[in-house]
Amino acid sequence: DFYLFDEPENIWRKFGGPTFNDTEFVPGKGYAIVFDSDGSCVFTGTTGTKLNTGIINMDLTRTAGSGSEGFNLVGNPYPSPFSNADFVTANSSSIEGTLYYWSQKPDWDNREDNYSYWNVVGTVGNGLQSPDDYTAVGQAFMVTALADNTPLTFSNSMRATGDPVYLKEYTAFPRLWLCVTDKDYRYNETLIAFLEGATLGFDNAYDARKLNEGGLLISTWCQEETDLGLAIQSLPPIGYEPLTITIDFSAQVAGLHEIKLKHLDNWDPVVSIILEDRETGKFYDLLEESECSVTIMEPGNYNDRFLIHFNASIDSDKTYVEEDVLIYSFDSDIYVKYLKHGLLQGELEIYNVLGQLIHQERILQSD
Repeated sequence: DFYLFDEPENIWRKFGGPTFNDTEFVPGKGYAIVFDSDGSCVFTGTTGTKLNTGIINMDLTRTAGSGSEGFNLVGNPYPSPFSNADFVTANSSSIEGTLYYWSQKPDWDNREDNYSYWNVVGTVGNGLQSPDDYTAVGQAFMVTALADNTPLTFSNSMRATGDPVYLKEYTAFPRLWLCVTDKDYRYNETLIAFLEGATLGFDNAYDARKLNEGGLLISTWCQEETDLGLAIQSLPPIGYEPLTITIDFSAQVAGLHEIKLKHLDNWDPVVSIILEDRETGKFYDLLEESECSVTIMEPGNYNDRFLIHFNASIDSDKTYVEEDVLIYSFDSDIYVKYLKHGLLQGELEIYNVLGQLIHQERILQSD
């Protein structure tokens, strides 16, 4: 099967479907080839046809309410790799700064996230592959248009020769990757970075939208656009003030899940990284224990269960469980959570280290 992507209609159009009947490849346009099993597909060129070179232009669409607003499938038109950074810089007035690559896993069941992400902040992979700083010959990818009928340009100045080298100019700022796996070994990851020029809102050059393919997903909510999930979230340089980021988490199956601090770049060890599970009241110091196990009772979306706290401190000695009541402290707050269904009734009394009663109140908590 041979497809192109129709952004205004938010559908994949199949060749000869008869949903599209182009008889020639359009330079710069992306296509998808799908096989049920291993095989080959033969395309015959025209005698005397020259390889693509020079300026290649195409128009992108952005259709409000389409369900894929602004996402266009484009492709490398040249017989050589090109620099992603040069491509994004040249088209900065036309597209957001993230390139989205489909990188399908074996035995894909249409419920897993198979996209990998690239922008100048870093890359987010799918557990098998991660893009580098170049786009290969014949590779298609998604870009997001900033406006309808906006031009996209490819030029020879973007092209690279020889074997592309993975560049590392963009690693001089703090970054961390969080990943999650489930009992069936599905995998997903997200990136948080702190750098000059980033804001708390969505930054075209630095942030990447999470493409939700269903299944196991981990991303973060944009600080200022709280309904926008991000695969890459870039924030202003982190100092020593507390900062909290909400995690968007979706599980495909029930059972044990492992959330892990996969990698750190340029991290000040004084800046703590604390994962909070609001359902259980547990805190995990990811600099001390990079991996933690959480239990998901049923598949679904848990868009505010997990938080990441920076520059916060916890003391595991201050977490107690007595008769199905969980009591723990975080910063200057004390939390009391009843772990069973039904009513919790009683008196809450808080004493300081001198044994003086400093707070007292009656508790009546429903389910």
